[in-house]
Amino acid sequence: MKLYKDNLRVKNPEKLPEKIDCKRIQLGGLGAYKPNVIKFADGELLLTNFHMHYEPHEDGNCTEHIMLYRSRDNALTWEARHYDTLWGREPYLNVFKDDTVIMTTHHLKNEVRNRLGRVVAILYRSEDKGNTWESTVIDKDIIPDKVDNTYSSRNIIEVDDNVLLMGMGCGYGKDYVFKSFDMGKTWKPFSTVFYGYDRDKYKYSPYQEAVFWKTDQARLFMLARCNPQFMVFTEKLDGLPDFDHSTAKGFDHFDVEILFESQDSGLSWHPIKAVNILSAMYPSIVRLDDGRTLFTFTVREPVEGNHMGVQSIIVTEDKNGNPEFDINSDRIVIDEKTPDYLQSGGGFGNTLQLDDGNLLTVYSYYDADEEIKLEMEDGTYFADEEKFEKARRKAAEFHDWANGFNYNSLKDKVKNTRRHCYLGCWQVLRKAGPKTEITLWRLPVD
Repeated sequence: MKLYKDNLRVKNPEKLPEKIDCKRIQLGGLGAYKPNVIKFADGELLLTNFHMHYEPHEDGNCTEHIMLYRSRDNALTWEARHYDTLWGREPYLNVFKDDTVIMTTHHLKNEVRNRLGRVVAILYRSEDKGNTWESTVIDKDIIPDKVDNTYSSRNIIEVDDNVLLMGMGCGYGKDYVFKSFDMGKTWKPFSTVFYGYDRDKYKYSPYQEAVFWKTDQARLFMLARCNPQFMVFTEKLDGLPDFDHSTAKGFDHFDVEILFESQDSGLSWHPIKAVNILSAMYPSIVRLDDGRTLFTFTVREPVEGNHMGVQSIIVTEDKNGNPEFDINSDRIVIDEKTPDYLQSGGGFGNTLQLDDGNLLTVYSYYDADEEIKLEMEDGTYFADEEKFEKARRKAAEFHDWANGFNYNSLKDKVKNTRRHCYLGCWQVLRKAGPKTEITLWRLPVD
């Protein structure tokens, strides 16, 4: 692992320069997906991502495990460690007082160690900076209503002294806020209400993948990944991107971020505005030492003049004190290494500020063998049925997912779906997949 010099591109620079110097380092190899990072009180860093494996099983399922990386020198070097007892996907780290760590994650229905037969949220908690962990399963039996799955918010926030808040979305208006009064040892569910759309008709929940933050004025906001193709809005919502979501045909890479506010510690949420960026998700908010607020997000599709990858903008406030997301100037392009002809590499990562003032952003991007990239670039990947089916049948030997489609069933699907399925087969066969990288950079003085 060696740092190499590079630069970040700034789109439509006004207050920022056209380029910002940075250093990058890759962590792990092919398959290292969707990382994020936290900083302990002494400056030590803990970073996580996950790997999906497709070893042959009689049930044709997959195995997912979590990796942890630790740095004690401001991200210059890292130690990697695999924990057999940490498994799941999209782990997200949260650190609180006394360096207590809580990791949110969820387990897919077809994970070989998931015996429940449904998607379920699982928390991991550590009191020794992530060296040992205890787990808590948030299953449907502790939800007040009848639900099929549990799916948590990305982050957990301390709303009052020793009171932690986590969102739990179960779909079709069954939304709950979980609160802990003992720093995450135990949790209690409370039914919550979202306004602005018909909750009973929305198959998802704003809590799924949501990120909370509090302002200096103690206002509680939430950025929620939402899918407008399935939402029936009951109130006018400013900021929605000008896009016909019916054309997405179920593909979720065109989701948007909607800003909600709660004035009762998460029991009800009102929409404020949408962030006018199509295909934006996996947000993070960080308050910098100089008082500025940085919003980092992932672009999942090459749309509106953007490549896939991770970007940041400075958040300001409007006259009412609401967050203002200026998407037209000073957009910092932190990562755009995934070519437009490949699928999303995850992005996902957050930004935090180190003790030396530098910013650290972590992300994953997508890569593939050269011959695969060539046929994706020239569009021939879906031109030969025999070639497509050969890759699909081989992948199906390792992962039953590849039995859920074939060349003919994809003919009438949108290009994104065909691309996703073909590259997914090569990912099962370890010829394509995500890689994790971190970037060290510094935001110029305003």
